Amino acid sequence: MEEPAAIRIDQEQDRFDFTAEWSNLGGIVDGVLLRAAYNDYQHAELEGAEVGTLFEQTGLDTRLHVGHAPLAGWAGTLGVQYTDTDLDAFGAEAYIHRRKPKPCRCSCSSVGSLIA
Repeated sequence: MEEPAAIRIDQEQDRFDFTAEWSNLGGIVDGVLLRAAYNDYQHAELEGAEVGTLFEQTGLDTRLHVGHAPLAGWAGTLGVQYTDTDLDAFGAEAYIHRRKPKPCRCSCSSVGSLIA
């Protein structure tokens, strides 16, 4: 009887983060905060030397906060956030929700706002 090949995961990730902040600006805008992150990830499920399933994901996340000086006794922050993520899966065990035939693909984008 032949012994099954060992299953391993070979993964790689690159992530880039950016942050910028300006404070004590004076005037109506008291401060600004900008954050952004980009992520590129993949992993391959290896069965011996062969790739059984490959997952790839990229994503961008950004957020902007604008703090304002007190207005009518209220101080706070206004902001907006944007997120975009793509996930692809290839292979026999590509189990992600899909609407199209293989390769599996899931894409999600969202925009939100905040007042604090």
